[in-house]
Amino acid sequence: MTKAEFLNALKNGRQLWFEKWKGIDLFGTSRPRVPGQLSLRDILYHVAWYEHEMVEMLQLRSLVGSPWWTLPVDERNAYILVEGQSMSLLQAWRQEQQVYAELLNQLQTVRNEELNEARFFQEMPTDWKPWQVIASNSYEHYVEHFSDIY
Repeated sequence: MTKAEFLNALKNGRQLWFEKWKGIDLFGTSRPRVPGQLSLRDILYHVAWYEHEMVEMLQLRSLVGSPWWTLPVDERNAYILVEGQSMSLLQAWRQEQQVYAELLNQLQTVRNEELNEARFFQEMPTDWKPWQVIASNSYEHYVEHFSDIY
């Protein structure tokens, strides 16, 4: 995948993400609308956490990130949920917007071959594609949460 193709996919995914949030009162509650489900704040903080990990990966050119990556997904997500509890919905929105802007900025520094070859990132398994790692933690991740945004 070329950098231009990746950025296009990211921006298209981002547009869909924004469309899902249209009409939502960001000054509203941070509580889940349905008991036992994630609140809108939780979703935003969760997505921002994963995007932030991609920012750090790009900055350091290394897969080494939060120690939470070593945990099973559900346990990792539980820690992320607790960490974001102190924020309001609006604060989580602003943070996620800021992290996305940082992600775009870091992607400007990446060459086509770096998106496609793990050898440019320390600790990355050789059979991985960096663009796939970033996609799964950004625009592909948005889609996973579309049904949670209502």
